[in-house]
Amino acid sequence: MKLSDRILSENRIYPLLSLYPGKTVAEVRKIIMTDLKKRMKKVIPLSLAVILLLGSYGIFSGEEDPVLTRKGVNGDTVLIPLVIQAGEEERDILLDLHPLKMTDEEIDEMQTKLSDALDDIVLGENKSFGNVTSDLWFPDEVTGFPVLLSWSTSDPTLVRTDGKVVNDETDDASDVDICARVSYGDEFRLYERRISVMPAMLSDEERQFRGWLRALREYEAETVFNEEFVLPDDIGGAKVLPAGGEKTPYMLYGLFLGSVLIAGAWSSFFGALSDKRKARFLDAERECQEFLSKLSILLAAGMPLRGAWKKITDDLAAAGSKGMLYENMAVTCREFMNGSPENIAYERFGERMEITRYQRIAAILSQAVTRGVSELPALLGSEIRDAVADEREKIKIRGEQAGTKLLMPMMGFLIIVFAVLMVPAFISF
Repeated sequence: MKLSDRILSENRIYPLLSLYPGKTVAEVRKIIMTDLKKRMKKVIPLSLAVILLLGSYGIFSGEEDPVLTRKGVNGDTVLIPLVIQAGEEERDILLDLHPLKMTDEEIDEMQTKLSDALDDIVLGENKSFGNVTSDLWFPDEVTGFPVLLSWSTSDPTLVRTDGKVVNDETDDASDVDICARVSYGDEFRLYERRISVMPAMLSDEERQFRGWLRALREYEAETVFNEEFVLPDDIGGAKVLPAGGEKTPYMLYGLFLGSVLIAGAWSSFFGALSDKRKARFLDAERECQEFLSKLSILLAAGMPLRGAWKKITDDLAAAGSKGMLYENMAVTCREFMNGSPENIAYERFGERMEITRYQRIAAILSQAVTRGVSELPALLGSEIRDAVADEREKIKIRGEQAGTKLLMPMMGFLIIVFAVLMVPAFISF
């Protein structure tokens, strides 16, 4: 099945056939798909935004599991609501479910494995603890170990608690003790190592950059008593410029707005078709009384039914009509010229109009062709009276709807009046 057939199935196409008189389902589908492609052409490239922005989440519930799982070793104590049942009596309680604990033997065994793992992790890009020239890696957690680590050093000026090694201005090797407090829930162990921090191995470019940075820091310290900090024009032959601020996520905004445009274009396209269909139906219902009156007058004057039909169609064309009634009458005239039986042409007219009154009129005209026109004036007169009565009722309904639509603007004006009166009173109070 083609994509167009899936999007515009026959059930969806059939109500729109009245917008395209004389067209088949396939032709109407092709016309609508062409219009839809034109409408979506500018926004369809952003359709992937829907995939990025939309998701679904399902929550499945079933019977309560009697097995409760504790939090991990360093997890929190969880307050669990329970129900105690004793016969027909029930009582709600709250139970503190403490996190999982480890035995001393388990902790010691895990600490040995963790120390071996940390020896590789902490070094970072350094080769050994006896020759540290770059930053160390002090993790808060280690994958595969239910522990939390907090770090300290014997000389924070050389090795910070985040692992940063400050050896830019050192000339000799320095020994520093690093220590991690490893928490196993309520228990803890220590991971301790002594390292030797060596002077940094800097390239000429890096040394020059560090010199610029040192000069800029000295300049900033000299101007600390000034409210405004003016960047220097030149520091050792280099310029200092402000970096860009936090970037606005325009791409995310674009994706979101693009999805809104796609949804809006899709909805407005089919909404416009629906509104157009309703408007054409309403115009056709309003024209029914005049159509019946002209048809009755022409038949009373002795004009044949087909001639009267052709005359009304020509008058509508001369008046520049593009409504549903004229288009379907014109299709019927073309069917006359193509040799279609007159009664069949009237029946098809009723099917295309999809309005009950026109379907009755088409049935009356079809029967008049096969049985004669002797009863036709009386039947058309009855339809004219019914059309007049229906139109009066619809005018009454439209008047009531117009009054309802005015209610919201009136409420808006009332709120404005209250605001004009109350705001000065609150200000003066």
